Amino acid sequence: MCKSYFSLNPVLEEENELSIDSNTIDRRYEMFGFGVPELCILVLVVVPIILSTIALVDILRCEFTGQNKLVWVIVIILVPILGFFLYCAIGQKQKVHQSHD
Repeated sequence: MCKSYFSLNPVLEEENELSIDSNTIDRRYEMFGFGVPELCILVLVVVPIILSTIALVDILRCEFTGQNKLVWVIVIILVPILGFFLYCAIGQKQKVHQSHD
């Protein structure tokens, strides 16, 4: 007998709904092969590491006045995501710009 996805018989539809296994349910919540746990790890762990690394590399490559470099490194390490955005908004203005004479 051929299994149809469209049925006018409500009893068969209920049986089909009951036959959904946990793998089918898990696949409904996947996006590009990632499930909910993987997306949470990506957002909560990987993104802050990438943002912190970008900010730290920029801080260490540039010159700052006084102890600003040390302060920005500590801020980035203690509060990675907020520190990254604060550094982009405030820290960029605190860099010492060298003239190329």
